[in-house]
Amino acid sequence: MAEKLTPEQLKELQEISKLPPEEQKKRIPGFMKKLSPEQLEFLKQQGMIQQKPAEQEC
Repeated sequence: MAEKLTPEQLKELQEISKLPPEEQKKRIPGFMKKLSPEQLEFLKQQGMIQQKPAEQEC
């Protein structure tokens, strides 16, 4: 079972969600670095984050 976020992490995510899109882009990478792989998977399952598409080789 995927690991849920802590109350502190939920609060930070809610604060980020209230920011303008450009500010969100700056804050999200730092927030995601704090999460465990299980927590990232939980967010993916909840539809809160999208997986990056695979890089195409030229």
